Formats: sequence, structure tokens, C-alpha cells
Amino acid sequence: MNNQVRKITLKNIRMLLLIILPIILTAESCEDRDDKIIGNEDYRFELFNKSDRSVYIDFGYTYPDTSIGTYHVADDPVSFKVLPDQEKSIMVRCCWEGIFSSQIESDTLMVFIFEASVIESTPWDTVKVNYLVLKRYDLSLQDLQSMNWTITYP
Repeated sequence: MNNQVRKITLKNIRMLLLIILPIILTAESCEDRDDKIIGNEDYRFELFNKSDRSVYIDFGYTYPDTSIGTYHVADDPVSFKVLPDQEKSIMVRCCWEGIFSSQIESDTLMVFIFEASVIESTPWDTVKVNYLVLKRYDLSLQDLQSMNWTITYP
């Protein structure tokens, strides 16, 4: 009986390692840097709005499904508005490498630019159904790295 208990225990340990190891590897790519998050480029990217009108920026992880989901701009538009000739840092809770490895299956982040007047005067469901996107960027992790985490619109 002792051997049977031992086999079950070793089997359980192996199974536990198979479950925990990917989590640890993903977490390792997003080191615990809570005290350094502000200003850390691993947790943000920049949008420079070089146009003469305000825009909203948002992102989605569902590529190649490019339909508009319920994104951040619908819940918190103030945080995602970029004024003309201004820049905005978009912060995330984990480093982008971790997000790409754990949440983005296609290795493509969609970055949506919306016209501010549309977002401010149109119900979100209408924006989604009519795909009222001003511009969409489809970017890989390597694209963002080569762009130095900066997107310039237009």
C-alpha cells in the first residue's frame, strides 16, 4: 500500500508541475516590479497623435477576429483619449512580453484608433456594429519592440 500511495503522490506532483510550470515561466517574463511600474517601458506603449483632432486608442487580443469587442475605451474613455499633437502612455499590469505569451494566441496585438467625436456621441454598440474605426494597427511583439513601443498616428 505504501508503494501505491507513493505512486499516486509522484503522479500528483508531476501533474502539479505540468500545471504550475507554464504559470511560473509566464510570471518570470513579467517580473514583480510593482515599485518600478511607472515609467517602465515593459508596461506601456506610447501613442503620439500627430493629427489635428482628438482620438481614442484601444487594443484587442482576438486577431484574426478583427471585430470590435468590449474594450477599455467603452469602460474608461478618459484614460484612452489623446488630444491633438499630444502623446499618451497606455499602461498594463504586466509586461507586454507576458501578455503576448499568455493572452495573445496569434502573436498580433490590434491597436484601434477611434475618432473622439464618434466615441463621445455614438453608443458603443453602434461603434462595434458599424466598425467605426479610424485606423487599426496589427502589431507583433517584434513590431512594437522595433518601434520602441511608440505608435505615431497618422
